[in-house]
Amino acid sequence: MNLLRRLSSWGRRYLAVGLVVIVALGSFNAGLLTERYRQGGNEAGAASDPNGQVPPEFRAEFENFVQVWQLVGREYYYGTPTGRQPDWAATRGLLSTLGDDYTVFLEPVQQQGVREQMSGDYEGIGVYLEAQEGRWIVSSPIKESPADKAGIRARDIIVHVDGREVGGTTLEDLQKLLRGKAGTTVRLSVQRPGEGEPREVELTRAAINIPSVRLQMLPGEIALLSVSVFGDKTIAQLDGELKNARAAGAKGIILDLRNNGGGWVQAAQEMIGRFVDPAVGPALLEDKDNGAQAKALLYTPTPAPAVGPGTPTAVVPTPTQATLKATNQKQDPIVGPQEGGIAVYDLPLVVLINGGTASASEIVVGALQDYRRATMVGTSTFGKGSIQAVHEFKDGSSARITIAQWLTPQGRVIQKHGLHPEIVVENPPDGSDLQLARALEEAKKK
Repeated sequence: MNLLRRLSSWGRRYLAVGLVVIVALGSFNAGLLTERYRQGGNEAGAASDPNGQVPPEFRAEFENFVQVWQLVGREYYYGTPTGRQPDWAATRGLLSTLGDDYTVFLEPVQQQGVREQMSGDYEGIGVYLEAQEGRWIVSSPIKESPADKAGIRARDIIVHVDGREVGGTTLEDLQKLLRGKAGTTVRLSVQRPGEGEPREVELTRAAINIPSVRLQMLPGEIALLSVSVFGDKTIAQLDGELKNARAAGAKGIILDLRNNGGGWVQAAQEMIGRFVDPAVGPALLEDKDNGAQAKALLYTPTPAPAVGPGTPTAVVPTPTQATLKATNQKQDPIVGPQEGGIAVYDLPLVVLINGGTASASEIVVGALQDYRRATMVGTSTFGKGSIQAVHEFKDGSSARITIAQWLTPQGRVIQKHGLHPEIVVENPPDGSDLQLARALEEAKKK
């Protein structure tokens, strides 16, 4: 079942995608996005071709564009452009004039990344990659993936794929080389730091499932639940790990939403419902009618108050959060557990957040703060609160248009402002996790 059909059948199961880790397994890097729903009847082809007739309705409003379009067709020395690239480039240019980072156009390869990111499934070799100084470096292989079984390790450098040098290659081009149908093979040249010549490795691609929820029991019988994305399987996996935590005798929970770029808003509503009784109020608010007021707030910072005498350095008063003043905001409910689900309303809860906590993750953070259910530890969240309608086209591309804004249950603005922790802790550059240590300390107190 493809994304278009799922969105149609789910109705209001919309998507709020924020920061995502750049991975070679189909992540998307076209900006921070929020998908709300697919608009029907929007399949479209190219408006014209450079040698053909331009539709009359374009002539007046896009006079310069039309003339240049025709000039290219008649005069361009290297030949008339072919394929969809001119159409895609013009569409990107049109949307860029709006000055909105989230009203964007995605080409088909980027849209495919959205589908794979949310399903948690793809076919490939199973590695997370990061770009460093023009090289693609393995940050980690996925457990039991073809890469893991072949002995590829973190910090390995991918030098060649099927004989092609990939240093400086774009993520999209690297995805095309590494991904493929299960059962097909790909040959890598891999350089391990401290060793001599790169080694050749032939891998057989396989279907990869990426768990979005992981459980680790910490000292003091505290359950650490790390959630990487709000995808198709996240809530089912969360229910399973919550049951495992209960069985292990958990006395508190740390919910790690750091670097979680979001996902399905429905999943965010359901996650809130695992920790907060739905009877207390809405999960979030939607505002469609106050764009001018919202735009003004985007560029009005709310500075943090000065730290008072005697205040511990790791505890900083929360800045006064901007609120959108309107009476016609729509309330979206908290969704409690259904059959097979589990509610954990009694255990102490601490949530880890940072600048990579975005979109659907911020919806969860905002509700847990407003209902005083959890203590936030870390740094301020990213600030992704706008809503985009998704229009998909027959060539596999899509346009996302900002139509509204998410707010916390108390009307606090997320967009640009972000949400702020009660306990501010910065992780040092040496890689030690002081945020987790402080969260564990806090969970044990409760």
